[in-house]
Amino acid sequence: MPAGTWAFIHESTIYEYLMIRSDEGILRVKQVFEKGNVLFKRRWVNVVEMRDILNTRFPDISGIRFKGQEYERPAEVKFVTSSFDYHLHRRYARVFAEFKNHRGCIIVLRHDHLPQSLIEQYPNVDIYEIDETDYIAFIRENFIRLLNRQMRLHTYKRIWLMQQSKNFWYENSEVAPAAITGRWCPSDNLNGFDLALNDMVVFVRHSGKSYQNVAKYWNRAKEIIPGWILEDIFVGRVIFPILSRYEYCQKHHYHIDAPLWYDETAAATRDTRVRARTVKWPKVFEFEPVINLKGLGLSLRQLQALIPDFVTAVLQVFATHVSRPIEIETYLALIEYLAQYENIRAKSDG
Repeated sequence: MPAGTWAFIHESTIYEYLMIRSDEGILRVKQVFEKGNVLFKRRWVNVVEMRDILNTRFPDISGIRFKGQEYERPAEVKFVTSSFDYHLHRRYARVFAEFKNHRGCIIVLRHDHLPQSLIEQYPNVDIYEIDETDYIAFIRENFIRLLNRQMRLHTYKRIWLMQQSKNFWYENSEVAPAAITGRWCPSDNLNGFDLALNDMVVFVRHSGKSYQNVAKYWNRAKEIIPGWILEDIFVGRVIFPILSRYEYCQKHHYHIDAPLWYDETAAATRDTRVRARTVKWPKVFEFEPVINLKGLGLSLRQLQALIPDFVTAVLQVFATHVSRPIEIETYLALIEYLAQYENIRAKSDG
């Protein structure tokens, strides 16, 4: 497969693969979990019929039937099993209950590991892998068409917006800050298909207002609250995609229980500024610094008039505590504005 293919492939290509192979009558999947039990001797199962995937709402497939089964069942499609998280969110409670009641299953490109507490909430879950060899052949056959379509959707590399937490700058004798170590753990279900080599990560820090005040003002006025300030921007380039903590520690010869971030240290348990973790962060990616601007003092309310998509993204990341991608045009507009701003600030200081 051409170098960098996984950097552009979107889950929509799996949807297309499933629908085309189903229409051709040759779709098969490998069962890796049956009724909550891992199958060490995995078996191939033919798909008899499958309804078209019409949108990306959970579940992706409203009905699929496997050979030997007389009933249709819903299915959710993911790149990897660990990215399935609908059982963890209250807003999906009703839909997830229906998913279980109808014997919903999970179809993945590759099974990596079970999501947190899935078996507890769905003891009879079935998990299937698609035929990766056939999927790669499908991608090769349709590479130019898929590449052209994906390039229209987003650039060859992605730009991720993340929020700086205390881990980003806090340090002690046990661990250096993330800005120095160049390692970070995404607080959501990003995996190696999402965050690829050479992707850019924009870490932001803001001050002046709590989320409750920001959200309350936004819900009432649909505007950014006055006094909410953008303080720091740190841009990093991904130099090693997401690994499990176990793999990362092996790579760098760390003990698996060694603290990787400030909030995992013994000192953090006595620091009222941070919430000490009882469970260690599970994933790591590595980055190198590209841009580091501190003490900007920019009004996000004023910035909204200039780069509205960026400020909306900051608001969403603040609200959800997870990362989100931003468009390359938004990123370039931000960098151009900050360059002008820093130039003016340098002249005024001089």
